[in-house]
Amino acid sequence: LDRTDEALSVLDEAIQTLPDAQNLLWLKASYEEQAGNIENAIAIYQELYERESNSAIVANNLASLITSYRDNDEDLQRANIIVRRLKDTKVPAFQDTYGWIAFRMGRAEEAVDYLRSAAAALTNDPLVREHYGTTLAALGRAEEAAAEFQAAMDLVPEDRVEQRSRLEAAL
Repeated sequence: LDRTDEALSVLDEAIQTLPDAQNLLWLKASYEEQAGNIENAIAIYQELYERESNSAIVANNLASLITSYRDNDEDLQRANIIVRRLKDTKVPAFQDTYGWIAFRMGRAEEAVDYLRSAAAALTNDPLVREHYGTTLAALGRAEEAAAEFQAAMDLVPEDRVEQRSRLEAAL
C-alpha cells in the first residue's frame, strides 16, 4: 500500500504549521531529491543554508545538488565557496562533494585523492564511482577510469537513463 501522497500531505501541513522546523524541511528536501524534483530540493536546501550556514551537512547537500545538476559558472563558483569548509574532511560523502567540485573547477589533481577515498568508502554509490572515474579519465588513467565506470554502470538502476547514457559513452 503506497501512502506517499498522504505522507507528503501531512509533511506539507506540518511545514505550514511549523515553518521553522528544520527537520521537516530536511525531510521535504530529501523527498524532492528522491522524486527527481531537483530544483525544489535545491530551493529547500538553500533556505536551510540561509538559516544555518554553519551546518556542514546542509552545505554538502546544497553544493552536491548544485554541481550534479547545474552547469553554469555562477552556480559552480557558489558551490565552491559553500564547500571550502569541507577541505581535509574525512567524511566520504563530503569527500565526494569536495572532490567533484574541485574537479569541476579544473583542479583534477586535488580532486582525485578526495574522490578515491569517497569511492573506496561508498562502493555502492554509482554517482561517487562515476565522479572518480571521470576524474581518472581526465588525468589520463584510462584503465582505472574504465573500471570505475563499469562499477558505476553495474550499480545504476535501469530507470536512470541519463546517467546510464553518460556511463556508456565514457566506457
